[in-house]
Amino acid sequence: MGIVVLYGVFYIFGIILAGLASPWTVGVCVALLGMCFWLQRQRQGVLMLMVCLLGWGNGSYHQRIPASHGVKQLVSDRSSVPHPQQRIAGIVLSDVTHKTLQKSAFTLQLTQCDKQACTGKVKVFLTTREGNAFTGVYGQQLVLKGRMDLPGTAENFGGFSYANYLATQKIHGVFYGHTFSPGLVSNGSFQQFRLMRFFQRTRSFLLSTFESHLSLAHARLLGSLILGDTASPVPDALKTQFQALGLQHVLAVSGYQVQLVVLTLVLLLRYLRCSVRLQMMMAVFALWSFVLLTGAPASVLRAAAVASWVCGAQAMFRKQNILQSLSLGICSLLVIWPLLVWDIGFQFSALATLGLILSARPLQLHMTWIPLKVSEPLAALLAAQLWVLPLQLFHFGTFAWLFLPGNLWAGLWTTLLTWGAVLAALFSPLLSPLFVGGFAELSWVTGFAQGFFGLIDLGIRCLLAGMGVLLYMPHPVAYFPRLSPGVLTVSYMVLIAISARAGLLRLLPKWRACLNITLLALVMSLPAMQAVAYWQESQQCPLRVTYLSVGQGDATLVEVGGRTLLIDAGPRWKTATGFDDAGKRSILPYLRQRGISTLDLVVLSHAHLDHYGGLGSLLQEIAVKEVMLPVGHGHTGEPMPGFDFLLRQLKEHGVKLTTATHGSLRIFSPEVKLFFWQALSAAEGHNDGSLVMQLQHQRLRFLFAGDLEVAGEKALLNTPGFVAHTDILKVPHHGSSTSSTRPFLNALQPREAVISVGERNRFRHPSPRVVERYERLGTRVWRTDTQGAVCVCSTGKTYTLTHAKP
Repeated sequence: MGIVVLYGVFYIFGIILAGLASPWTVGVCVALLGMCFWLQRQRQGVLMLMVCLLGWGNGSYHQRIPASHGVKQLVSDRSSVPHPQQRIAGIVLSDVTHKTLQKSAFTLQLTQCDKQACTGKVKVFLTTREGNAFTGVYGQQLVLKGRMDLPGTAENFGGFSYANYLATQKIHGVFYGHTFSPGLVSNGSFQQFRLMRFFQRTRSFLLSTFESHLSLAHARLLGSLILGDTASPVPDALKTQFQALGLQHVLAVSGYQVQLVVLTLVLLLRYLRCSVRLQMMMAVFALWSFVLLTGAPASVLRAAAVASWVCGAQAMFRKQNILQSLSLGICSLLVIWPLLVWDIGFQFSALATLGLILSARPLQLHMTWIPLKVSEPLAALLAAQLWVLPLQLFHFGTFAWLFLPGNLWAGLWTTLLTWGAVLAALFSPLLSPLFVGGFAELSWVTGFAQGFFGLIDLGIRCLLAGMGVLLYMPHPVAYFPRLSPGVLTVSYMVLIAISARAGLLRLLPKWRACLNITLLALVMSLPAMQAVAYWQESQQCPLRVTYLSVGQGDATLVEVGGRTLLIDAGPRWKTATGFDDAGKRSILPYLRQRGISTLDLVVLSHAHLDHYGGLGSLLQEIAVKEVMLPVGHGHTGEPMPGFDFLLRQLKEHGVKLTTATHGSLRIFSPEVKLFFWQALSAAEGHNDGSLVMQLQHQRLRFLFAGDLEVAGEKALLNTPGFVAHTDILKVPHHGSSTSSTRPFLNALQPREAVISVGERNRFRHPSPRVVERYERLGTRVWRTDTQGAVCVCSTGKTYTLTHAKP
């Protein structure tokens, strides 16, 4: 049994190694080789090495599948034409999800690209006219007009990469469509998806029934309990509440729902006295039907694969081993779909299940002082959380410390609501218009079903009310710097060693002291390893200046000696459902990743929304000690309701407000000086009245020029005491043609120029003439729209420069 599990571990290691391109990959390979030859039989070691190489080859093959020729061709056409109108044809391969009635998203299998044959899958975002909403089904042929693009990579360091997410689904393109029509092709492909269309219509029928008797949020929550968040996405505000309490797994179908399907059917067949093999065969059939009904998310695929191996062992009258079933189930999926190993939901699901298998029982044995009915679920919660915690700190750097009361409360109500959702699904045909209209004498059945939905609604309200009480607790989510890959690896080595300790002690009783010392050393090494990583970073990068990618706006984070400075806070913009801003979307996630909970100083260059729009969101989550404003920011005579509202927010939060006088100096740290310049007043225009900041780190100089234009640049150069020479320049006014004049650049002579600009912005920044002007000067130009965030690590004498996008 143990050898089968070890084979599975080596196969998974092989897939992971195929996707790693870091120095410690070599160390892992050496460790694998050593483990192979450490085994008692050399033949087993060689076989395990071959399994590892098989996983490496399979993972390498799937990761190197390029985008289809059609996608590449359409993207290259887009780059040569300002606003191309491209035409594609294909087959719908997924449910159609709607943000609004006019905006929908789905996956399309390409068949034609601009009237030429092509292949590959693309994600389609379709925007239609009012009253012309798109509702598609599996296998439907479509012709779409719009533009093709490559999916976006992470804009900021450590951010979410949509391209990597789609790559795990073998999707390599994104198409933004505005018109659609049925495709003029044969109907054969439509027939191939008859089964998928049946499950899609069943999902739609169930969800529409829920939505007709419950509010949209409650209906989606109920649907997610039996169909998962993929098939029934809950509103973002509700999802945020579940995430804050560490309850995101509640919205994902996994082992509980799979167990519910299998046990219910097996008990029914056992009552009918069917044979064991028939029970297991029917259970597997029902299981994979349920997978298709949910849309096959990663968590339910894992649970279904493991349950299928358990049912197979039961049908063959073999002794069941849940750990072996887990290994076989995961590896069988990864043979077909190796990129699934990089799906975060799959990782969390697999590790939580492994924690339940290995650690739940030992934890329960240490809780003899707690009643059994309490210790059993408590041990399961602790075991699952313990095994997913390192991965959660690695990916997100968050820990919901209220996970225990949150899970106990949610576990009670979601169990009841899951059974309620199953019964509601059975009642749903009774509520169809056909039934109600044709059997009026059975209206009491309909009344009973509607009353049942009322009870479900009450249960959902109780669940959310209890969650609301917990969310009133101070800081329900704790934020930490993300773990390094080395610390993550050692963390799971510790968990595995602790789980295997009892077995090792039985085999090697004389080694008890040595094993205990080794475990203690591993546990103690974790904070030391993380501390060493921080120390190395501080030595290699004493001053870190990150020009964040925030769209059409500015935001720069400066970190030095444990102090933080934010220069501008990015834009705020209107969306279909309200407002969004760079503070919440871009700046805050990066601060969380860096482990920053306090901003010592925020400098706002001027009162334009693309420079201060994100600060309001930051105030809700981050402590801000001081905000520095330009002189005369409130005396321009222009109506500035948004900026005035921000000033009121700052005062309500007790933030110190200061103004920087022209030519003033501030010592920000022992090695960093800040010089402030405002050559023209804000009354002469917000752009030319921008507060300009020079940062001097020993010999290196950074200049943050706000939105200076011609008059402002000229006035700044004529200012007595202003030292023009600059090493790294934040290009003024996003590279507009009204800025970066030749006299200004000739005086500064920057080595690096960073343009903070949004992709395909309506102002068409930066101006090609301005970019050419910098290049002729010999300055390297960096753009946040094409290269993502730009990070400068300065030692005071030299610097290194990296960017987020590959």
